[in-house]
Amino acid sequence: MMFLPYFSGAFVPVSTMPTWIRGFAAHEPLSPIIDSFRGLLLHAPTGQDPPIAIAWCAGILLAAAFAASFLFRRRSG
Repeated sequence: MMFLPYFSGAFVPVSTMPTWIRGFAAHEPLSPIIDSFRGLLLHAPTGQDPPIAIAWCAGILLAAAFAASFLFRRRSG
């Protein structure tokens, strides 16, 4: 997770990236989250980024909760 911001649209627009990384940068979890924050902070239209960002956050939260409960049961039992 530490290197994902470097491959997202956080520092440069995704449209200016080379084609070999543009597909990954457009569909990784941090791009819609950063675009949503940027649009909200600049009072600009956010488009469809906020629902995608919420879906990514919910999915990561569910995966982390499932992994934590699985590992807790495995190590404590």
